[in-house]
Amino acid sequence: MVGKLNIFGLVLMLYFSIPVYSQAEKVPPVRSGQNVPAFAGYRPVGETRLWTFVSRDSTIGQLISVVKEEIEINGRHGYVINNKLAINYRRPDNQLVMDIQGDRYVSDEGYYLGDKLKIKINDITEKFEFELKGDVLEGFFTRSGKKESRTIPFPDDFFAWENYFVDQLELFLAMKNIRAGDTLVDSLYLPQSMYKEPLFGTVDAFLYKELYQNKFDSVYQIHLTLPQEFHAFLTRDGKLVRLDFPHYRIRAYLDLVRQKPPSPTPLKYGFNTFLSALPSYVFYLIVAVFSALFLALGGFRWRFSYLAFLIGAVVYFLMLVTQIPIQKYIITRWLVPLVTAGGSLYVSGWLPALAAGLIQETVKLATIIVVLFGFRIRENRFLYIGTFCGVGFGFMEACYLARPIGILNLFSGALLESSFLILFHALSGTVLGYALSGTSRRIVFCLTGLVLFNTFLRYLPVFVQQQAVGVELMYFVFAFVTLSFLALTIIFLKKRKVL
Repeated sequence: MVGKLNIFGLVLMLYFSIPVYSQAEKVPPVRSGQNVPAFAGYRPVGETRLWTFVSRDSTIGQLISVVKEEIEINGRHGYVINNKLAINYRRPDNQLVMDIQGDRYVSDEGYYLGDKLKIKINDITEKFEFELKGDVLEGFFTRSGKKESRTIPFPDDFFAWENYFVDQLELFLAMKNIRAGDTLVDSLYLPQSMYKEPLFGTVDAFLYKELYQNKFDSVYQIHLTLPQEFHAFLTRDGKLVRLDFPHYRIRAYLDLVRQKPPSPTPLKYGFNTFLSALPSYVFYLIVAVFSALFLALGGFRWRFSYLAFLIGAVVYFLMLVTQIPIQKYIITRWLVPLVTAGGSLYVSGWLPALAAGLIQETVKLATIIVVLFGFRIRENRFLYIGTFCGVGFGFMEACYLARPIGILNLFSGALLESSFLILFHALSGTVLGYALSGTSRRIVFCLTGLVLFNTFLRYLPVFVQQQAVGVELMYFVFAFVTLSFLALTIIFLKKRKVL
């Protein structure tokens, strides 16, 4: 945090033919009564945004959008957005090699004021230059190198959008001040085609969503059905972080979500990616060792502790086929419909968090039981086994969530959050090991408390998603409650003389 434009089948018509569709001319834009923000507050001069287009597992192009400067267009103040669009999409039944560069002119409100473009599609190169003068667009385009001039009646308060220019759709949505549950009814101008097109869509929900492989953000989920189908994911501050073209299985990712240059090679986790993430792995291993030293120093002298660490790490992969699919099911089938119907995310947000807490703590308990009784561990070593199982589990979760960051960003907030996650799992394993040396009542009591505590940690991002707190404060709360849990656990176990 998301309908479609038929760029491939109609692209030559859209760029180089006179339009025959005119019914949309009668569809008026619906903007009255809206508090439209100024363009400068949404995108300041000098800002650059980059979108990467991906089809299946390959990168097929990029759009680089730069707010270049302020400008006066025939007495009207506005801004110049410089765009560089490169698409290289090859299929057995179709080939599209597109290179479009130039400037888009927009008003303070984001309305269309003109274009100055050089367009190259496959082996054809053309120019397109228009400016708004009063109530008409004046300019020219070329066709097979021949200049064609046009004067087109045009209102001064219309948005424009071209296929693949994600920044132009983003501008339209950002200026709308959308809210969850809104219905979008409007019309847009397609400059190269020189006609207006109706737009219809719904803002399905505002939710915390995975946008790309463990990259999450709070976004409006927007479903457009006209001009064609798109799925758009827009943040509160007007960033179109992902745009899906479902019919063609293409997605466009904003650079804040994914930074990957155009490449025909599949986007896979390789050796270079591993090297980039290696500092994170080493850092997490150090945290894991210190957690075990702090809670179960005596366990380092015993070989079964290392086996427990390895088993705990391997067992985490069960989360990929249990916890994560179940959470996704809860979010799509329960949480999103509840929030869309007007329910509170503060209430329904507990559902996926509870699923994570319940599954993780139950699996850890089962793992420790298997190790304890499978290898006939003596009762005075239960705590060691629990701690090392928990440390291994937490270490592997942190590594799974780690992204390639290099050495320079080693001490980011996300890394520190994952470090405290390792500490929590170590504490959880310690408590479960202690519980297993007692009665069934103790086991139930400890397991219930750990499930609730784990659920609370997973629930914290809801406050960020609802903008009740910032990410930095959430990291602080995460660390504070984990350290408080550590202190209480140590005090309790020392009183029981088991630590």
